[in-house]
Amino acid sequence: MSCATHGIARRSQKQSSARVDAPLIMIGMDFIGPLPEARLSLEETIRVCNPQLNSYNVAWKSKEQPSYWGFSGKKNFTHTFVVVDYFSRFVWAFPCSTPDQAEAIRYLIWLFSTFGMPVSIYADIGTHFTGRSMMRFLQDQKVLFTPAPSGAKRATGMVEKSNDLLEMILKKQSNKSDWPLFVNRGAYELNRREIKHLGFSPYEILLGYQPPSTLEIKFPSIKRSKYISEMANFDWHVIQNVENLQAQDNAVVHHVARMETTRSEAIRKDDWRRKLQKEKHDMGISQNLKFIPGSLVMLYDHARAKLKLHASYRGPFVVAGFAGEHEKSYSLRQVDGQKIKYSYHGDQLRPFRLREGYLITGNEKRIPAYQNLRSGKA
Repeated sequence: MSCATHGIARRSQKQSSARVDAPLIMIGMDFIGPLPEARLSLEETIRVCNPQLNSYNVAWKSKEQPSYWGFSGKKNFTHTFVVVDYFSRFVWAFPCSTPDQAEAIRYLIWLFSTFGMPVSIYADIGTHFTGRSMMRFLQDQKVLFTPAPSGAKRATGMVEKSNDLLEMILKKQSNKSDWPLFVNRGAYELNRREIKHLGFSPYEILLGYQPPSTLEIKFPSIKRSKYISEMANFDWHVIQNVENLQAQDNAVVHHVARMETTRSEAIRKDDWRRKLQKEKHDMGISQNLKFIPGSLVMLYDHARAKLKLHASYRGPFVVAGFAGEHEKSYSLRQVDGQKIKYSYHGDQLRPFRLREGYLITGNEKRIPAYQNLRSGKA
Protein backbone atom coordinates (compact mmCIF):
# COMPACT_ATOMS: atom_id res chain seq x y z
CA MET A 1 0.00 0.00 0.00
CA SER A 2 2.93 2.31 0.59
CA CYS A 3 3.97 1.96 -3.07
CA ALA A 4 0.42 2.60 -4.31
CA THR A 5 -0.03 5.64 -2.08
CA HIS A 6 3.30 7.39 -2.36
CA GLY A 7 4.55 6.08 -5.71
CA ILE A 8 7.78 4.59 -4.37
CA ALA A 9 9.39 1.21 -4.91
CA ARG A 10 12.22 -0.75 -3.35
CA ARG A 11 15.43 -1.01 -5.35
CA SER A 12 17.85 -3.90 -4.90
CA GLN A 13 20.62 -2.21 -6.93
CA LYS A 14 21.85 1.34 -7.30
CA GLN A 15 21.82 3.04 -10.69
CA SER A 16 25.13 3.43 -12.49
CA SER A 17 25.20 5.09 -15.92
CA ALA A 18 28.18 5.68 -18.20
CA ARG A 19 29.39 9.26 -18.63
CA VAL A 20 30.40 10.18 -22.19
CA ASP A 21 31.82 13.67 -22.80
CA ALA A 22 32.49 13.66 -26.57
CA PRO A 23 30.71 12.49 -29.74
CA LEU A 24 31.25 8.95 -31.05
CA ILE A 25 33.11 7.76 -27.97
CA MET A 26 30.47 5.11 -27.34
CA ILE A 27 27.59 4.04 -29.55
CA GLY A 28 24.77 1.58 -28.99
CA MET A 29 23.02 -0.58 -31.56
CA ASP A 30 19.95 -2.78 -31.76
CA PHE A 31 17.42 -4.27 -34.16
CA ILE A 32 13.74 -3.27 -34.22
CA GLY A 33 11.41 -6.02 -35.30
CA PRO A 34 9.96 -8.08 -36.65
CA LEU A 35 8.00 -5.38 -38.44
CA PRO A 36 5.31 -5.97 -41.09
CA GLU A 37 7.07 -7.48 -44.09
CA ALA A 38 7.62 -4.95 -46.85
CA ARG A 39 8.29 -5.95 -50.46
CA LEU A 40 10.01 -3.19 -52.43
CA SER A 41 11.19 -2.92 -56.00
CA LEU A 42 14.91 -2.91 -56.73
CA GLU A 43 14.86 0.85 -57.25
CA GLU A 44 13.10 1.41 -53.91
CA THR A 45 15.51 -0.99 -52.22
CA ILE A 46 18.50 1.00 -53.45
CA ARG A 47 16.86 4.22 -52.27
CA VAL A 48 16.56 3.06 -48.68
CA CYS A 49 19.67 0.86 -48.48
CA ASN A 50 22.54 2.79 -50.02
CA PRO A 51 24.95 1.57 -47.32
CA GLN A 52 24.45 -2.01 -48.55
CA LEU A 53 26.38 -1.10 -51.70
CA ASN A 54 29.57 -0.83 -49.66
CA SER A 55 31.95 -3.73 -49.21
CA TYR A 56 34.45 -4.63 -46.56
CA ASN A 57 37.80 -5.62 -48.06
CA VAL A 58 39.66 -8.23 -46.03
CA ALA A 59 41.90 -11.15 -46.91
CA TRP A 60 39.94 -14.38 -46.42
CA LYS A 61 41.55 -17.79 -46.41
CA SER A 62 38.72 -19.38 -48.30
CA LYS A 63 37.73 -18.28 -51.79
CA GLU A 64 34.11 -17.82 -50.76
CA GLN A 65 33.09 -14.19 -50.19
CA PRO A 66 31.50 -13.27 -46.84
CA SER A 67 27.75 -12.75 -46.66
CA TYR A 68 28.08 -9.00 -46.19
CA TRP A 69 30.14 -8.50 -49.38
CA GLY A 70 28.45 -5.83 -51.53
CA PHE A 71 24.72 -5.43 -52.16
CA SER A 72 22.49 -7.96 -50.41
CA GLY A 73 20.01 -8.05 -53.30
CA LYS A 74 17.07 -8.67 -50.97
CA LYS A 75 13.77 -6.89 -51.43
CA ASN A 76 11.90 -8.06 -48.32
CA PHE A 77 12.43 -5.98 -45.20
CA THR A 78 11.34 -7.05 -41.74
CA HIS A 79 13.67 -5.21 -39.32
CA THR A 80 15.38 -1.89 -38.74
CA PHE A 81 18.99 -1.59 -37.57
CA VAL A 82 19.39 1.34 -35.16
CA VAL A 83 22.64 2.95 -34.01
CA VAL A 84 22.72 5.68 -31.31
CA ASP A 85 25.54 7.99 -30.24
CA TYR A 86 25.49 8.09 -26.43
CA PHE A 87 26.77 11.68 -26.27
CA SER A 88 24.62 13.53 -28.80
CA ARG A 89 21.68 11.04 -28.91
CA PHE A 90 22.05 11.11 -32.70
CA VAL A 91 20.27 8.18 -34.36
CA TRP A 92 21.07 6.31 -37.56
CA ALA A 93 18.42 3.88 -38.79
CA PHE A 94 18.61 1.39 -41.67
CA PRO A 95 15.94 -1.02 -42.98
CA CYS A 96 17.24 -4.57 -43.26
CA SER A 97 15.99 -7.98 -44.34
CA THR A 98 17.22 -10.09 -41.42
CA PRO A 99 18.51 -9.28 -37.91
CA ASP A 100 21.94 -10.85 -38.30
CA GLN A 101 25.56 -9.77 -38.07
CA ALA A 102 25.92 -9.59 -41.87
CA GLU A 103 23.39 -6.76 -42.05
CA ALA A 104 24.88 -5.01 -39.02
CA ILE A 105 28.42 -5.12 -40.47
CA ARG A 106 27.20 -3.82 -43.82
CA TYR A 107 25.76 -0.70 -42.22
CA LEU A 108 28.64 -0.20 -39.79
CA ILE A 109 30.99 -0.09 -42.80
CA TRP A 110 29.16 2.96 -44.12
CA LEU A 111 28.85 4.55 -40.67
CA PHE A 112 32.55 4.18 -39.82
CA SER A 113 33.70 5.41 -43.22
CA THR A 114 31.49 8.53 -42.94
CA PHE A 115 31.69 9.52 -39.25
CA GLY A 116 34.83 7.70 -38.15
CA MET A 117 35.41 4.78 -35.81
CA PRO A 118 34.02 5.03 -32.27
CA VAL A 119 36.02 3.93 -29.25
CA SER A 120 33.46 1.42 -28.03
CA ILE A 121 30.18 -0.25 -29.01
CA TYR A 122 27.72 -1.01 -26.21
CA ALA A 123 25.07 -3.59 -27.16
CA ASP A 124 23.37 -6.76 -25.99
CA ILE A 125 25.07 -10.14 -26.22
CA GLY A 126 22.89 -11.61 -28.97
CA THR A 127 24.55 -13.68 -31.68
CA HIS A 128 23.79 -10.93 -34.22
CA PHE A 129 26.34 -8.71 -32.40
CA THR A 130 28.77 -11.20 -30.87
CA GLY A 131 29.37 -13.55 -33.82
CA ARG A 132 32.81 -14.38 -35.14
CA SER A 133 32.48 -12.12 -38.19
CA MET A 134 31.40 -9.14 -36.08
CA MET A 135 34.24 -9.61 -33.60
CA ARG A 136 36.79 -9.86 -36.41
CA PHE A 137 35.40 -6.75 -38.10
CA LEU A 138 35.56 -4.72 -34.86
CA GLN A 139 39.07 -5.93 -34.13
CA ASP A 140 40.23 -4.83 -37.57
CA GLN A 141 38.70 -1.40 -36.94
CA LYS A 142 40.21 -1.20 -33.40
CA VAL A 143 36.76 -0.79 -31.85
CA LEU A 144 36.02 -2.25 -28.41
CA PHE A 145 32.84 -4.24 -27.85
CA THR A 146 31.27 -3.78 -24.41
CA PRO A 147 28.48 -6.32 -23.74
CA ALA A 148 25.38 -5.12 -21.87
CA PRO A 149 24.05 -7.18 -18.93
CA SER A 150 21.78 -9.97 -20.11
CA GLY A 151 18.06 -9.57 -19.47
CA ALA A 152 18.33 -5.97 -18.23
CA LYS A 153 16.36 -3.63 -20.50
CA ARG A 154 17.34 -0.61 -18.42
CA ALA A 155 21.03 -1.27 -19.20
CA THR A 156 20.44 -0.33 -22.86
CA GLY A 157 17.79 2.26 -22.07
CA MET A 158 19.02 4.92 -24.49
CA VAL A 159 18.85 2.53 -27.44
CA GLU A 160 15.45 1.20 -26.33
CA LYS A 161 14.14 4.75 -26.00
CA SER A 162 15.35 5.60 -29.49
CA ASN A 163 13.66 2.46 -30.79
CA ASP A 164 10.37 3.50 -29.17
CA LEU A 165 10.55 7.03 -30.60
CA LEU A 166 11.32 5.75 -34.10
CA GLU A 167 8.47 3.25 -33.90
CA MET A 168 6.11 6.05 -32.83
CA ILE A 169 7.07 7.96 -35.99
CA LEU A 170 6.62 4.93 -38.25
CA LYS A 171 3.24 4.14 -36.67
CA LYS A 172 1.88 7.42 -38.03
CA GLN A 173 2.38 6.32 -41.65
CA SER A 174 -0.90 5.40 -43.30
CA ASN A 175 0.56 2.62 -45.46
CA LYS A 176 2.29 0.23 -43.06
CA SER A 177 3.69 -1.94 -45.87
CA ASP A 178 5.90 0.92 -47.12
CA TRP A 179 7.55 1.63 -43.77
CA PRO A 180 11.16 1.21 -45.12
CA LEU A 181 10.64 4.27 -47.33
CA PHE A 182 10.02 6.42 -44.25
CA VAL A 183 12.82 5.17 -41.97
CA ASN A 184 15.38 7.73 -43.18
CA ARG A 185 12.89 10.57 -42.86
CA GLY A 186 11.87 9.32 -39.42
CA ALA A 187 15.48 9.34 -38.24
CA TYR A 188 15.86 12.86 -39.68
CA GLU A 189 12.91 14.19 -37.67
CA LEU A 190 14.06 12.24 -34.61
CA ASN A 191 17.43 13.98 -34.74
CA ARG A 192 15.77 17.39 -35.14
CA ARG A 193 13.82 17.09 -31.90
CA GLU A 194 14.91 19.19 -28.95
CA ILE A 195 15.99 17.11 -25.96
CA LYS A 196 14.27 18.94 -23.13
CA HIS A 197 16.79 18.46 -20.34
CA LEU A 198 19.68 19.40 -22.68
CA GLY A 199 18.02 22.26 -24.56
CA PHE A 200 19.53 21.19 -27.91
CA SER A 201 18.75 18.74 -30.70
CA PRO A 202 21.08 15.83 -31.64
CA TYR A 203 21.91 17.69 -34.86
CA GLU A 204 23.03 20.75 -32.90
CA ILE A 205 25.15 18.71 -30.49
CA LEU A 206 26.84 16.51 -33.10
CA LEU A 207 27.04 18.78 -36.17
CA GLY A 208 26.49 22.25 -34.73
CA TYR A 209 23.42 23.27 -36.71
CA GLN A 210 19.69 22.62 -36.93
CA PRO A 211 18.54 21.45 -40.40
CA PRO A 212 15.28 22.84 -41.79
CA SER A 213 11.97 21.10 -41.30
CA THR A 214 9.63 20.15 -44.13
CA LEU A 215 7.45 23.15 -43.27
CA GLU A 216 10.40 25.55 -43.41
CA ILE A 217 11.43 24.27 -46.85
CA LYS A 218 7.94 24.91 -48.26
CA PHE A 219 7.55 28.21 -46.39
CA PRO A 220 11.08 29.57 -45.80
CA SER A 221 11.86 31.57 -42.68
CA ILE A 222 13.21 35.12 -42.90
CA LYS A 223 16.78 33.87 -42.43
CA ARG A 224 16.45 31.19 -45.09
CA SER A 225 14.75 33.62 -47.49
CA LYS A 226 17.64 36.02 -47.00
CA TYR A 227 20.18 33.32 -47.89
CA ILE A 228 18.17 32.31 -50.96
CA SER A 229 18.05 35.91 -52.18
CA GLU A 230 21.77 36.47 -51.59
CA MET A 231 22.78 33.26 -53.37
CA ALA A 232 20.46 33.97 -56.31
CA ASN A 233 21.86 37.48 -56.81
CA PHE A 234 25.50 36.60 -56.16
CA ASP A 235 27.93 37.34 -59.00
CA TRP A 236 30.17 34.28 -59.21
CA HIS A 237 32.43 35.87 -61.83
CA VAL A 238 33.68 38.65 -59.53
CA ILE A 239 36.83 37.93 -57.54
CA GLN A 240 36.11 38.16 -53.84
CA ASN A 241 37.98 40.79 -51.89
CA VAL A 242 40.07 40.09 -48.81
CA GLU A 243 37.43 41.42 -46.40
CA ASN A 244 34.81 38.96 -47.60
CA LEU A 245 37.23 36.05 -47.33
CA GLN A 246 38.22 37.13 -43.81
CA ALA A 247 34.55 37.40 -42.82
CA GLN A 248 33.98 33.85 -44.05
CA ASP A 249 36.96 32.59 -42.03
CA ASN A 250 35.62 34.36 -38.93
CA ALA A 251 32.21 32.75 -39.50
CA VAL A 252 33.83 29.29 -39.58
CA VAL A 253 35.69 29.97 -36.31
CA HIS A 254 32.49 31.31 -34.75
CA HIS A 255 30.61 28.19 -35.82
CA VAL A 256 33.22 25.89 -34.25
CA ALA A 257 33.25 27.94 -31.04
CA ARG A 258 29.47 27.86 -30.85
CA MET A 259 29.48 24.08 -31.35
CA GLU A 260 32.00 23.64 -28.52
CA THR A 261 29.85 25.84 -26.28
CA THR A 262 26.80 23.74 -27.13
CA ARG A 263 28.60 20.50 -26.27
CA SER A 264 29.93 21.91 -22.98
CA GLU A 265 26.44 23.06 -22.02
CA ALA A 266 25.02 19.64 -22.97
CA ILE A 267 27.59 17.91 -20.73
CA ARG A 268 26.74 20.18 -17.78
CA LYS A 269 22.99 19.68 -18.12
CA ASP A 270 23.33 15.93 -18.68
CA ASP A 271 25.45 15.56 -15.52
CA TRP A 272 22.71 17.30 -13.54
CA ARG A 273 20.00 15.15 -15.15
CA ARG A 274 21.89 11.90 -14.43
CA LYS A 275 22.41 12.96 -10.81
CA LEU A 276 18.68 13.58 -10.29
CA GLN A 277 17.74 10.40 -12.14
CA LYS A 278 20.10 8.34 -10.01
CA GLU A 279 18.71 9.82 -6.77
CA LYS A 280 15.12 9.11 -7.82
CA HIS A 281 15.99 5.57 -8.92
CA ASP A 282 17.93 4.74 -5.76
CA MET A 283 15.13 6.13 -3.57
CA GLY A 284 12.48 4.25 -5.58
CA ILE A 285 10.55 7.35 -6.62
CA SER A 286 8.60 7.03 -9.86
CA GLN A 287 6.65 9.57 -11.88
CA ASN A 288 3.04 10.02 -10.79
CA LEU A 289 0.70 11.61 -13.35
CA LYS A 290 -2.57 13.13 -12.18
CA PHE A 291 -5.44 14.12 -14.44
CA ILE A 292 -8.06 16.71 -13.69
CA PRO A 293 -11.73 16.26 -14.64
CA GLY A 294 -12.43 17.44 -18.18
CA SER A 295 -8.95 16.76 -19.54
CA LEU A 296 -8.48 14.62 -22.65
CA VAL A 297 -6.51 11.39 -22.27
CA MET A 298 -5.45 8.41 -24.37
CA LEU A 299 -6.17 4.86 -23.13
CA TYR A 300 -3.70 1.97 -23.44
CA ASP A 301 -4.82 -0.41 -26.20
CA HIS A 302 -4.33 -3.93 -24.78
CA ALA A 303 -5.49 -5.59 -27.98
CA ARG A 304 -3.01 -3.98 -30.40
CA ALA A 305 -0.28 -2.36 -28.31
CA LYS A 306 2.10 -5.30 -28.70
CA LEU A 307 1.75 -5.37 -32.49
CA LYS A 308 4.56 -3.67 -34.38
CA LEU A 309 3.75 -0.33 -36.05
CA HIS A 310 0.35 -0.17 -34.34
CA ALA A 311 -0.63 2.57 -31.96
CA SER A 312 -0.21 1.69 -28.28
CA TYR A 313 -2.96 4.08 -27.18
CA ARG A 314 -6.36 5.01 -28.53
CA GLY A 315 -8.66 7.89 -27.84
CA PRO A 316 -9.22 10.56 -26.87
CA PHE A 317 -11.53 10.16 -23.88
CA VAL A 318 -12.60 12.70 -21.28
CA VAL A 319 -11.71 12.30 -17.60
CA ALA A 320 -14.92 12.36 -15.55
CA GLY A 321 -13.23 12.18 -12.14
CA PHE A 322 -11.56 9.85 -9.67
CA ALA A 323 -12.88 6.29 -9.34
CA GLY A 324 -12.01 5.72 -5.68
CA GLU A 325 -10.67 7.36 -2.56
CA HIS A 326 -7.06 6.38 -3.32
CA GLU A 327 -7.09 8.80 -6.30
CA LYS A 328 -5.12 6.41 -8.52
CA SER A 329 -7.94 5.27 -10.84
CA TYR A 330 -10.21 7.36 -13.04
CA SER A 331 -13.65 7.13 -14.57
CA LEU A 332 -13.92 8.18 -18.20
CA ARG A 333 -16.60 9.23 -20.66
CA GLN A 334 -16.82 9.42 -24.43
CA VAL A 335 -16.25 12.71 -26.20
CA ASP A 336 -19.97 12.85 -27.01
CA GLY A 337 -20.73 12.70 -23.27
CA GLN A 338 -21.70 9.01 -22.95
CA LYS A 339 -20.44 7.51 -19.69
CA ILE A 340 -18.07 4.52 -19.65
CA LYS A 341 -18.96 2.13 -16.82
CA TYR A 342 -15.42 0.83 -16.25
CA SER A 343 -12.63 2.59 -14.35
CA TYR A 344 -8.99 2.73 -15.37
CA HIS A 345 -5.75 3.06 -13.42
CA GLY A 346 -3.64 6.14 -14.11
CA ASP A 347 -0.83 3.97 -15.51
CA GLN A 348 -3.11 3.12 -18.47
CA LEU A 349 -3.66 6.78 -19.36
CA ARG A 350 -1.54 9.35 -21.17
CA PRO A 351 -2.29 13.03 -21.81
CA PHE A 352 -3.82 13.76 -25.20
CA ARG A 353 -1.90 16.39 -27.14
CA LEU A 354 -3.16 18.12 -30.23
CA ARG A 355 -0.98 18.00 -33.31
CA GLU A 356 1.32 21.01 -33.45
CA GLY A 357 3.73 22.47 -35.98
CA TYR A 358 1.76 21.39 -39.06
CA LEU A 359 -0.50 23.22 -41.48
CA ILE A 360 -4.14 22.14 -41.72
CA THR A 361 -4.53 20.44 -45.10
CA GLY A 362 -8.25 19.73 -45.00
CA ASN A 363 -7.62 15.98 -44.84
CA GLU A 364 -7.03 15.86 -41.09
CA LYS A 365 -8.64 13.03 -39.15
CA ARG A 366 -11.54 14.05 -36.96
CA ILE A 367 -11.61 13.18 -33.28
CA PRO A 368 -14.05 10.26 -32.87
CA ALA A 369 -16.98 11.16 -30.65
CA TYR A 370 -17.64 7.54 -29.66
CA GLN A 371 -15.35 4.49 -29.43
CA ASN A 372 -16.41 0.98 -28.56
CA LEU A 373 -14.69 -0.53 -25.50
CA ARG A 374 -15.25 -4.24 -24.93
CA SER A 375 -15.01 -5.68 -21.41
CA GLY A 376 -13.42 -2.45 -20.26
CA LYS A 377 -10.41 -2.94 -22.56
CA ALA A 378 -9.45 -0.72 -25.46
